[in-house]
Amino acid sequence: MLKIILFTAVLVIVIYLANQFFIPDLIHTQIWIMLGFFFALAVMGHRITEMAFQRSKDNVAIFYFVVMLIRLLISIIFIGIFLYKGVQDRVLFVMNFFILYLLYVAFEINSLLTNLRRNSRQQERHEPQNFS
Repeated sequence: MLKIILFTAVLVIVIYLANQFFIPDLIHTQIWIMLGFFFALAVMGHRITEMAFQRSKDNVAIFYFVVMLIRLLISIIFIGIFLYKGVQDRVLFVMNFFILYLLYVAFEINSLLTNLRRNSRQQERHEPQNFS
């Protein structure tokens, strides 16, 4: 959970600096709503995956894929609502949205791979060697 907060804080700083000093024309005015949306999705996904891991370590991958599907569907609904309501600069909005979407997905995949590697190493240490 702390990693999600730190990742989002880094994104807030980068977006703020980019908007103030570097590329304000490429940052949509609704970026903060999008960032809050993705933070909420990341926290929700983390909680669901964490609960699944506590119940059964064997089904974590299934729950993670369900979380990915839910994230995709909720994201499509989110972007659809904004486009239906007539958000200004639609192309910029969609571009910013998918950049944030890809950043959060990449972050979660990286976190998942890190956890899987750590769990795999722990299992290798505790499993008896079979040399038959």
